[in-house]
Amino acid sequence: MIKQSKPKLINTKSSLKRYKWVLVQVYDQQGSMRVSKENVYFQVAEDLKGLGGNGGCNVFGGDLSVTQRVLKIGPIMSTKMYCDESSALENRFLALMDGEKTYRINGRRLTLRDGKTTLVFVARPRERE
Repeated sequence: MIKQSKPKLINTKSSLKRYKWVLVQVYDQQGSMRVSKENVYFQVAEDLKGLGGNGGCNVFGGDLSVTQRVLKIGPIMSTKMYCDESSALENRFLALMDGEKTYRINGRRLTLRDGKTTLVFVARPRERE
């Protein structure tokens, strides 16, 4: 019988900056929501002191502080175009990203949590800046 191995837990700071992190699931007080488009994402700066991405319509950026288990994000700034089909998700996503979150990388999945919210991302090839 072959023993199956579990995905290795990778929880290093440098793992954060290797990928473009695409949002796939949100759990918060409004409920659970799957995100099927790949246009809601963030990338961490090489120096681990900032992040930027797209909320589905607008680009955003913010300061970042990283320890072994915690990300402190914000304040987040973004452009303010209105996009009818994506504005509700974008507003929810940007509000949830701002603040302090614990993080865990397991394989190609990143989970951010605070006391009330969980955001789940999958790794995709990093975009050039």
